[in-house]
Amino acid sequence: MTKQKLNSMPKGKQFDFSESQLFGKFDLFERRIKKLRDLFTAIQQFRALEDHNLEGMQDLIKEFNNEIKNLQTSKQIDLMNINNP
Repeated sequence: MTKQKLNSMPKGKQFDFSESQLFGKFDLFERRIKKLRDLFTAIQQFRALEDHNLEGMQDLIKEFNNEIKNLQTSKQIDLMNINNP
């Protein structure tokens, strides 16, 4: 849209840009935020299961809590880094 407007105004300053370069990182960041939201939702749901003391879930809950603790204490994981899956 902006590119079309610029082309229709020959006296204005013209520049050429790639939409994928301009917005590509934003799209990756948006996807990262959605994945983090899904992760936090899963944690909430799992914590709700933990409160119900379901039979046979103790080992799974313990393992899950260990993974969450590792995620929280890891200095190597940058949750906002769009290049780190």
